[in-house]
Amino acid sequence: MILSYTRQFLFIKTRKTAGTSIEATLRRHCGPDDVVTPVSPADEIACSSGPQNYLRGDVKRSLREDGFWEPEKSCDFYNHIPLGAVRAYVGAEIVDRMFKFAFVRNPWERNVSIYHWQRNAGMRLPFRDWIMQSRPQGHDLFAMVSLHDTPALDFVGRYENLQADFDAACRRIGIGCTQLPKLKSGLRPMRHYREYYDVQTRDHVAALCAREIEAFGYTF
Repeated sequence: MILSYTRQFLFIKTRKTAGTSIEATLRRHCGPDDVVTPVSPADEIACSSGPQNYLRGDVKRSLREDGFWEPEKSCDFYNHIPLGAVRAYVGAEIVDRMFKFAFVRNPWERNVSIYHWQRNAGMRLPFRDWIMQSRPQGHDLFAMVSLHDTPALDFVGRYENLQADFDAACRRIGIGCTQLPKLKSGLRPMRHYREYYDVQTRDHVAALCAREIEAFGYTF
């Protein structure tokens, strides 16, 4: 997540939508008072500058291996913080006047991407078993970008049109268009996402992500 007072924008980082690549690019345009949440220690290496101003209050936190404090989700800004929490922290008046944007992705494909990301971290369940467990990481995008059950962004970019939509967001912010780096890529085999699903698992994701599918017009 990036909250930029300098450029008057709020970037909400949804899962598996090239968010780390977008953040790494946007950080170059942030000022000293802007809020930038930490990504993983491995991904921080690829960023031109570190996280800043994301801690709130005096609470016990753990120190990460890269030397940054791990955010406390009950009070700090953190990597995948939802729009509503940011607004509660800094106030509706500030957030509502900012350019607010995020990226979305076909939920069936996004869940395949999350699955392989977790396998890369050591998880060994077959895809069918994993998806039927209703993992919450893959099913909360709608809530992250909504207020009162309604999407509340000024711009919704699509992963399927990533570079062009990022360029459009950059123009709205008033910064030059930049080719996005390909961070966190190469973790999954080159198979079409539909090959992972049968009728039951397809319908299971459709039910879990129904609000998102309706709001952003995705189909299997």
